[in-house]
Amino acid sequence: MFRETIKSAYAELSPSFQRLADFLVDYPYEAAFMTATQLGRQLDVDTATVVRFAQRLGYPGYPELLGEVQAEVKTQLAQYFEPVAGDGDLVEMFRTSLRQDLVSLQQFDLTLERQTIERLLEMLDRAGQIVVLGEGMSGPLAQQLARVLHFVHYRASSLPPDALSVAEQFSMLKPNDLVIGVATTRDCPDVTSAVQVAQSRGLPTVVVAGATSWPIALAADLVVVCPHTGPAKMTSFTVFSAMMSALLQVLFLKRRDMSIEPLMAFEDILRRLMEARSHLDQPTAFTVTS
Repeated sequence: MFRETIKSAYAELSPSFQRLADFLVDYPYEAAFMTATQLGRQLDVDTATVVRFAQRLGYPGYPELLGEVQAEVKTQLAQYFEPVAGDGDLVEMFRTSLRQDLVSLQQFDLTLERQTIERLLEMLDRAGQIVVLGEGMSGPLAQQLARVLHFVHYRASSLPPDALSVAEQFSMLKPNDLVIGVATTRDCPDVTSAVQVAQSRGLPTVVVAGATSWPIALAADLVVVCPHTGPAKMTSFTVFSAMMSALLQVLFLKRRDMSIEPLMAFEDILRRLMEARSHLDQPTAFTVTS
């Protein structure tokens, strides 16, 4: 409905109002999560201008206009979250899963606050040693996150979440060390208890999880929420993986001076290893003497 309202009034709007109108029509997913102040800052107008714009379109205020934008976004998102019957078209389910992952990535981008990213980077930089935990299907993701951090020269390692391993490792951690938990499902008792114990010992904690309401998220100092549900109500790892990929890009650039030389050495060693292996794979000529 807001699109029709904007279209009918657009020609008579002032230039600043037209900029606001263009943004709402072109970027409703971003606008749906913005306050009047944030929208004004995005388009370099003051908050009062945003309010007057909504009133010019006939709304009592900006919240009413925002409500219509959010309703449209909610309707569009709902199309991707309808359950798929188990005996349905599997090829279409495959495509639905891909489309839903695209929506989840967009949702992650729009809802992840700037201060969350900034605080995550600060906590990583302050950490002496970083321990990453995950259980079940989250285990490989925890291992990958530890490898990402290690690649850009953080002292990071993954840890099995069993009680003996956690007790042994945590007993050696110092107050500036960091514990990260990865959870793709609500029920992850071993990692949840490890994060709770880490916090009780005064250790900084970060959790990468599917929702802020999960017990593991409630125990952490910082939570990075990754939308995670696929069309068959199975866990999707797409956003978790994309988050780690984005983190790797940022940290590599942030620590570029530390990363370039080791990366070049890595490439050189790998090339030499492949060359040595190719020589070993060559058939050996035997000379038979009588």
